[in-house]
Amino acid sequence: PTYPSGVVCAGVPTVTPVITLTKTVDAATPNPVGPGQDVIFDLTATNSTPGTSGYADPNLGNYYVWEIVPQNTVFKSVSSNAQAYCGAAAASTFDPTQSAGAPAGTLCFVSFGGPIAYGTPRTVQFTVTTVSPLPVGTTNIFNAASQIASSPNDPSGTGLNVPAGCTYSDATGIVMTCATPPTGPSCPAGSVCASAPTVTSLAVTKTVSGGPSGYSGSFTIT
Repeated sequence: PTYPSGVVCAGVPTVTPVITLTKTVDAATPNPVGPGQDVIFDLTATNSTPGTSGYADPNLGNYYVWEIVPQNTVFKSVSSNAQAYCGAAAASTFDPTQSAGAPAGTLCFVSFGGPIAYGTPRTVQFTVTTVSPLPVGTTNIFNAASQIASSPNDPSGTGLNVPAGCTYSDATGIVMTCATPPTGPSCPAGSVCASAPTVTSLAVTKTVSGGPSGYSGSFTIT
């Protein structure tokens, strides 16, 4: 740096928190998952920079992540130490009670309820319920999450790192949706992912053969 003539200056170095986000399937999730059952994903944020506290919103001191309600599920809840806001709401308001039942492809942001201090990881749970019946061919419930760079209350949406294929709008009302939820097996760039296996889906077909004296039917299960 250049110092003005005749002025004595000093500088204090700053450090920036580095937050790592991981996602796993909680042990309480059935393995495999059946129709109408809960899938619990654990989100853990860890700050690896000593002496810092990481957050997205300096006014509220909260840390946030984006979540996408997975294919073949509906949103159920987050753990008591967090809040989730999914889908749409009145302009510039977020009401977590409106989020339950949000369908697949809904974009949610999850508040961890505070900053991520060095040496003190925070874990929150994101729970969805599978549809019943599960569509034929379903093999897993795949979920992706990503970090948010700034406050979701930012009306411009700048710095929010909205996931690819998703929309966040706060122009005439909050709208958060994704064209198609990620289905794996690859994890979208900048995201963390986890997958819970599902029970084998059965398809039933019926064939009928007839004749002068009547007919007979047969079922094929695959």
